[in-house]
Amino acid sequence: MEPIDTQHLLELDDEADERRRLGEDAVPVVVTHGIDDSCFNPGMISYTKFASSVLGGVYGRCVPTGDSKTSDTLNGYFKSMDWNVAEFASRVRADPKLANGFHAIGMSQGNCVLAGYIKQFNDPPVKKFISVNGVNAGIAAVPKCIPKKRLSTISQNMCELLMEMASKRAYTTFAQQHSFQSGYWRDPRPVERKAYQTYSTLARWNNDGFHVNETIKENWLKTEKFVWVLAEQETTVWPKEGEHWGAPDPKDPFNHMLLMNQTEWYQKDLFGLKTAQEAGKNAFESFNGDHMGFTHEECKRWIETYLK
Repeated sequence: MEPIDTQHLLELDDEADERRRLGEDAVPVVVTHGIDDSCFNPGMISYTKFASSVLGGVYGRCVPTGDSKTSDTLNGYFKSMDWNVAEFASRVRADPKLANGFHAIGMSQGNCVLAGYIKQFNDPPVKKFISVNGVNAGIAAVPKCIPKKRLSTISQNMCELLMEMASKRAYTTFAQQHSFQSGYWRDPRPVERKAYQTYSTLARWNNDGFHVNETIKENWLKTEKFVWVLAEQETTVWPKEGEHWGAPDPKDPFNHMLLMNQTEWYQKDLFGLKTAQEAGKNAFESFNGDHMGFTHEECKRWIETYLK
């Protein structure tokens, strides 16, 4: 994400003043941050103001899950996905300006908080949701250990070792309760399928485990629009196709990707993705860059196109 142009913000502020004078009603916008970031950081404060201004000066808020920069950042590591979602929901419900619903923009890991909120609560509702480089379909490789990437033999062996360790550590009750990243680790190998379905928070959220919660699908479909943004040169999230709800093919997980409509969660409509697609609720965008490497003009276009 490139720095926000200060002069452009001033111009947007002038536009916002004009819209307020016209008395136009507008839906608030909520932003969530990615890993190792915080709503208290200048970058997220600036981005929240930017999103608000593009929408004409609506109420905008980056909702943290901690009361300080430190706690908000650490909670994205050492608190579970469920804990972060519950904390997010509590703060949203305590804000009267969000009582009638809001649009939401998620950054990377922050999309798990928004997707989890939609599936578990969605009251007040997320009206429209822009997921930028979201890990909602999980991560199936340790960052920088991207399959098919040219690695030395030593590096490849290390990556395979890290993957083995990641699955053994992630698929435990303790890890799911104390590590955000363990919650969305999705090992694509069939040998780990049972462990994933047994322990994974992501599996439970996507009705991809052993128990089905129909409320998840009902809540998902309360949202009017979903916008899924993929980074074409992604090196952090693998597979990048997951940002568009694709997934590794269980028959050949490291060499063949399934498109969204070929996945089990789509074909069985496990949490409402197929129903949303058939209702025209899904939109797909991409940019030619690495993880979170979009330009401010690209982001402005997404907001103007889908949230106005």
